[in-house]
Amino acid sequence: MPVVLALLALLILTPSASAASTHALTGTWRSAPEETPLSSEFDESVWGKNAKSVRTVDLTVKPTGDAALTVTRKILDAHGREIKAATSIEHADLTIGAAQSSNEVRSDLAVTVTHAERRYPDDPSGNWPLDGLRVSVSTFTDDPARIEVRVDTQILGYDAKRLHIFHTMHRGNEAEIVATNEQMLMSIDMSGPKGAPFQAPVLAKIDAIWQTHKDLPRHKNAGRAIGLPAKKD
Repeated sequence: MPVVLALLALLILTPSASAASTHALTGTWRSAPEETPLSSEFDESVWGKNAKSVRTVDLTVKPTGDAALTVTRKILDAHGREIKAATSIEHADLTIGAAQSSNEVRSDLAVTVTHAERRYPDDPSGNWPLDGLRVSVSTFTDDPARIEVRVDTQILGYDAKRLHIFHTMHRGNEAEIVATNEQMLMSIDMSGPKGAPFQAPVLAKIDAIWQTHKDLPRHKNAGRAIGLPAKKD
């Protein structure tokens, strides 16, 4: 079951062939719409009550290995009507090559991003380059009807307003890491909105978890782009 992992999207594909090749990926694939309710006070002040964000991902792969990845994000109001000014489209032209590494069930293919940009259909002149975009393509040979994953989260640091965390994704109970994700979260006072200190009960829970995480080994990718100053005990 080929899986496309990108900074833009996660798309699961199920071609009939299981070989780790562009031939097995050839075709056009579309993800199921991913719907996210926009229910925060800030979202409701902008979009109104019961609005939602809808994301779809399309991948087209040619036999030559040339491919196009497109992520479309829309905002729908409470009546299901698209708010045109909020629609964005992220597009990347790719070249998919041979497998770089593989094991019993997974092969990681070489991917080169040749061009990537974000545009807003409501404003044809508003094109923004997505410099530095990375896309990973992996194929899996196990049951295409299901995939079991586990995500482990580690706190890397925190202060009065921010929480630095690192996720690792695994296939079921396997130790091998198949994807990572690093985030810097901030506490927000929605009356502003603006950054604000964590509430005392929340900060206490964060600190309790931090005490069990602070001496854990860090993944080699952690802290490459973001991080907090070293916390003094």
